This record gives sequence, C-alpha cells and structure tokens, in this order.
Amino acid sequence: TGPWVIERPKVIYNSVTQRYVLWFHLDVNDYKLRHTGVATSQIASGPFVLSHVFQPDGIPSLDMNLWRDPLTGEAYFIRSCDNRYVGISRLTPDFLNTTGIISTHDCFEGMAFFRLSNGPAICLRRVIRKYP
Repeated sequence: TGPWVIERPKVIYNSVTQRYVLWFHLDVNDYKLRHTGVATSQIASGPFVLSHVFQPDGIPSLDMNLWRDPLTGEAYFIRSCDNRYVGISRLTPDFLNTTGIISTHDCFEGMAFFRLSNGPAICLRRVIRKYP
C-alpha cells in the first residue's frame, strides 16, 4: 500500500543473467524511509517484477545512479548516503545487491560516471546547504 514515492529509476542490462535490472529510490511522503527498490525484467520497457526493497549496505540512500564499466562489465551503485556523503558500491554479479562501500566522497548529487582513456571518472554537483 502507500502512499509511496518512487523516483530516480535507473535500468542496467546484465549480460550474464540476460535481464534488465531496475533500481529506484523508494520513500514515503516525508522522505524518512530512504530505501532502494530493485526489480528485473526480460525487456527494457518492462514489466518489471520487484525483487526486494532495502537500504544498500545498511545505509539510507537518496540521489542515486548506476554505472556498468564497458571494459570489465562490473557495475556500480553510486548514491547520496543519508545526504551526508556519496558512497560507491560494487554490485554483485547479478546486479541485485551491493558488496559494500568501496569509496566515499563529500556530499554531492547528480552523480554521472563515464570512462576516460586512463580509467573511470565521475561528474558531480556539490550540494550547498543554505540555512535561514
């Protein structure tokens, strides 16, 4: 039931399982739940079947993105961890879970990964908090 807030959907293809994996931010109206949902489909446009809802690595997650390295095939979950810092976690081979945080950074949002000739890179927007 709800009311649920479902936002920031990201779909990534897993060539091993031959499934599309959808990750999304799942919350309630006051944004206190701070969970992530994971669903799968055989087709990119769905329908998707919900696999599970959780807090990856036991940490509340908000603004998020997924990235699959085109050279290694490994996938990563990048997110704002409770609006305190950015956490990067490697995904399991089936892309349904995380394996633990491998890197943390200052508080940013709008995370976008890409590959340069010398390795992975990330584009971020710094979060500036203004208090009255």
